[in-house]
Amino acid sequence: SAILEIEDAAIVLSLRPHGERDAIVSALTATQGRWAGLARGGAGRRQGALWQPGNRIAARWKARLATHLGTWTAELETAYAAALLGDAGRLAALSAACAILDAALAERDPQPQMFDRLAALLTALNAAGGRHGSGRLDLGEGRFVGMKSRGIYETPGGTILLAAHRGIESITLDR
Repeated sequence: SAILEIEDAAIVLSLRPHGERDAIVSALTATQGRWAGLARGGAGRRQGALWQPGNRIAARWKARLATHLGTWTAELETAYAAALLGDAGRLAALSAACAILDAALAERDPQPQMFDRLAALLTALNAAGGRHGSGRLDLGEGRFVGMKSRGIYETPGGTILLAAHRGIESITLDR
């Protein structure tokens, strides 16, 4: 039996801990659709940041048979989740978008248009928001070791998506 292997750009949609350090990861690939697999060490300290929902990765999925769960290995391309750590609302919006795609897309059904449109949307929102100075966050924080840290993050696309999310919530949810 031949080993099935996929190498593609992907966006992490969800992560569920599996055992002490491993995780079951669902990712939307550019040409193959949504796939789930085991990420060894995915819930551990060394690789935990790589597998955060919303991150764009260069992924490799491998299994002995097509019906098997398979395993993921990957390298980080863009850490969208890390850029949003300073704002819980934006991070929640990114997590919600990933959760919706994870629930709505059938597994192993190629969705190249979905991947391309999502990537284009994020690129366009970042460009438009950046031109207008939207999404700049100046964050100062105290560390556990007594040091103070200051960072400036730019998330124009995340800011626009969060505003749209809140607008939809305001007209659809009862308070």
